[in-house]
Amino acid sequence: MFDYESPEPKEPVDYTGLLIGVMVAPVFFLFTLLYSADAGLAACIVLAVILFAIKLHWYLRRHVWFWAIIAIILALHVPLIFMVR
Repeated sequence: MFDYESPEPKEPVDYTGLLIGVMVAPVFFLFTLLYSADAGLAACIVLAVILFAIKLHWYLRRHVWFWAIIAIILALHVPLIFMVR
């Protein structure tokens, strides 16, 4: 009838999305100022997804190959940022 179980302890709030948004916003404004809003949006999307992938696999940060793959993926996306309209 009554639920007398003690509540489970709550985990701290994860502000990853907010931090990624704060880090990506200046990139959008810089690309918009220098090139175009379309390129700024494409750069923000690419950068936000890369940052989220880094956050998900942060336990691999001590491996050189992890950062090499991240750099290669970013380098492959640079031409796409300027080609996508």
